[in-house]
Amino acid sequence: MDDTHYFAVFFDDANRFFHQVGVPFVSKHVYNSTVMEQILISACLVGDNTRFDGGNNLLPNLAELNQFCDLVPFCPEVQGGLDTPRQPAEIKRGIVRTELGVDLTQYYLEGAKKAYSLCRFLGIHTAI
Repeated sequence: MDDTHYFAVFFDDANRFFHQVGVPFVSKHVYNSTVMEQILISACLVGDNTRFDGGNNLLPNLAELNQFCDLVPFCPEVQGGLDTPRQPAEIKRGIVRTELGVDLTQYYLEGAKKAYSLCRFLGIHTAI
């Protein structure tokens, strides 16, 4: 199987997986005929407006980092089923609650499961 065929098969499988978990597919970059290492990164850090307040935490030097690795944006809160904007929440003693006391733990656990599944599927070992 040549590299072109391998990547076509990979992208087909990846597209099916991403569609299944509700994550937009992020293409891999090919650098010197090899696949660059992927790093899972919080979607708000790449400029997606997924923070609880509808904003983002865009990191200014991402273009520089992206020259050496493939960044895979992911928002576990949104992928877990929470909206943007949403009430801020904190984790205390393993329970995630809003300031009003609403338990959001199930949403955070679902987002964490999807992040873990995505990392296993793509072979990601690093997250920001």
